[in-house]
Amino acid sequence: MKNISYKSMAEVRSKLRGLGWLSLIISMVTFGVLKLIGGQLPLPQICTLLILAIGLYGSSFLIPKRRIFVLMGPSGCGKTTLGLEFRKWGIPELISHTTRKPRVGEVEGETYKFISKEEFDKLEKVEETCYAGNYYCLSTVEVNSKLSNNKSVHCITDRHGMSMVKEMYGNKIVKVLFIGSAVEELAKRMRARGDSEENVQKRLANLIENKELDNGKYADYIVNNNDPVIEFAIRQIKEILKETA
Repeated sequence: MKNISYKSMAEVRSKLRGLGWLSLIISMVTFGVLKLIGGQLPLPQICTLLILAIGLYGSSFLIPKRRIFVLMGPSGCGKTTLGLEFRKWGIPELISHTTRKPRVGEVEGETYKFISKEEFDKLEKVEETCYAGNYYCLSTVEVNSKLSNNKSVHCITDRHGMSMVKEMYGNKIVKVLFIGSAVEELAKRMRARGDSEENVQKRLANLIENKELDNGKYADYIVNNNDPVIEFAIRQIKEILKETA
């Protein structure tokens, strides 16, 4: 059987709503005319009103609401650490593919799916980017598969990737969280996770050149992760999850 993507289901929901509003306009005009001439509402118009109800509210009971939470921010801001909290809450991660080498402690299939550039080029992608000489992407199979089995999922990407995910799945499904941290804190975390000094300086230069610290203006929510204790950021995210439930 062909796998139907969640993008397709969202399009069905949109068309149902559109049909509902069209039915509403037709019904109101017809009802008004009939009132003026003293007529009764015929059976076809009753059917039209039923179509309206399905169109306006059908998405609530035919298609369950889904969420894609996108974590965005500069290297070292704590995206990966906060992503682990999402997993604890039963919100699985959309695992990206990358051509870079694994870091110490990273696990194949859990942190990233590590592949060659040749394998990367063959994937059907929702989004892709190149950062510090390495390629990253989110595959359509990964997104559609996990959205079909979970109410909410999360992913980690950059501003370009976030834009592509939003373009494909829409603002109602995709909610973007920008994880903000000071440059000094970013550098400290990168060194703590084992990045070489050369790599730290390369990443810092890259985020300054690309104005990554300004990307909060593209997000739905900004999470402050400057506090040495990450629980402060976790509390902020919990409030966001309550708001978007």
